[in-house]
Amino acid sequence: MLLTTDPYDKQPAATNGRVRVVNGSFNAPSVDVYLTAPAVDITAVGPNFAGATFKTSACVASGAPVSDDFHASALNSSLWSVENPVGNGSVAVNGTQLVLSVPAGSNHDTWSDGLNALRVVQPVANADFEVESKFESMGTAQYQDEGILVEQDASTVLRFDVFNAGGSIVLFAASISGATASVKVATTLSPSPAAPFWMRVKRTGSTWLFTYSRDRSTWVTGGSFSFAMTVAKVGPYAGNSGTPAPAWPANVDYFFNTASPIVPEDGAGGDVTPPVISGVTAT
Repeated sequence: MLLTTDPYDKQPAATNGRVRVVNGSFNAPSVDVYLTAPAVDITAVGPNFAGATFKTSACVASGAPVSDDFHASALNSSLWSVENPVGNGSVAVNGTQLVLSVPAGSNHDTWSDGLNALRVVQPVANADFEVESKFESMGTAQYQDEGILVEQDASTVLRFDVFNAGGSIVLFAASISGATASVKVATTLSPSPAAPFWMRVKRTGSTWLFTYSRDRSTWVTGGSFSFAMTVAKVGPYAGNSGTPAPAWPANVDYFFNTASPIVPEDGAGGDVTPPVISGVTAT
């Protein structure tokens, strides 16, 4: 219970006061409010306010995934949160790309021993969706990894990605729930793709569809599987592993909700290079 001032700046008289009863539960039942002198037994008196109901205030809504083409000089912190479990990754936006950089020498893997990938995530509703991300990087050293992470909480996630397996590129998906990791998709892509590379993740209930493209025109099904989870966040990630783990900057051109992409991506798409004027003399 809180003693409050008038939000409309109309203070009560000296003999009156205003209180606010706060309950952290969204479904709190009605309560009886007693305003008494100290040490009064409330079982011997009636409530001043009987059956008072709580007014619920909506939390910040989580809805459908929001598209971002990272056409900015800084990450949109009102949309994205940085998750940097190891603590030494870096996140930057360079005007057209999101750059997720993990250093050499420490693992940033997403597996049963920890959800250590560097990522940016946005809150989403626990509903069906399809997201698409374009990566303008492709791993050239073993266990450089990039993809899309779907989070339930701090121990349960789905990863959809491509990683360098030491000379080949593997399309991969897995579920991780605590200390249990389960491979859902593991396909060596032939010929090995180069950047850019597109991925889509589609959720329909507990069914997940993972597709990819080398040109955004032809989409190939990488795999489909069932996994029940309560989705809370989604976003792109970068990871590495190995002995030693290689440094790795993953470049993300965009992250789109396929139902509401940004068109045109990165603005009008024209030449934004400033003109250079030369050969002019003053008289």
